Amino acid sequence: MSALRVRSCAIHQPNLLPRLSTLAKLYAADIWVVLDDVQFVRRDYQHRARLAVLDNPQQYQWLSVETHLPHGRATLIRDAQLAYPQRAARRLGQLPAQHYRASPYWQLLHTALEPVARTVAGDRRHRGRC
Repeated sequence: MSALRVRSCAIHQPNLLPRLSTLAKLYAADIWVVLDDVQFVRRDYQHRARLAVLDNPQQYQWLSVETHLPHGRATLIRDAQLAYPQRAARRLGQLPAQHYRASPYWQLLHTALEPVARTVAGDRRHRGRC
């Protein structure tokens, strides 16, 4: 009789830019479930991210993308829509650059964010590459 392998499952609501703790949780899990059939919450990380100053993590600025909620407060995460995709793509490119260009890791972050910004902007050639 073979031993059963213990499996772990991570369940998380989508975030605009997941925090490192979220990425670590997803990396460590055998199964990853995207919980997008719950209410969109405006004061959460679903459409915004906190960008900390490199040498002072207590100082930060919000990177937010405007959303349209077709069903008002009852809108599920999966039904939320970007209100202005081109503007959101610009913000995804500009604000992280302003905050982190001086970091030795900027090029890695920029390389990861570039296809995301193109997808958000609606560039169909890059869909599915994020």
